[in-house]
Amino acid sequence: MSLSVVSHQILFLLQGEEWRSMVTMNILNTMQNVIVSLGLLAGSLLCVYMVVTNQGLTVGDYVLFTAYITQLYVPLNWFGTFYR
Repeated sequence: MSLSVVSHQILFLLQGEEWRSMVTMNILNTMQNVIVSLGLLAGSLLCVYMVVTNQGLTVGDYVLFTAYITQLYVPLNWFGTFYR
């Protein structure tokens, strides 16, 4: 085999590995976003339920919950992109 054929085969293998790595990172990122979104949805629904049924929470408490969760998730999301 000539050198160009060998280098072409190596390049093809490396491109396959790069593609596999990108797919894995995209799956990881998608799953992290799904988990964060479901947690935010569950917490928001619980807060809204407690506000509507007068169980000790006000609309301000719901806004506070949303602000805390946002401040928690933004740096975590940034670290996730930094890792890539």
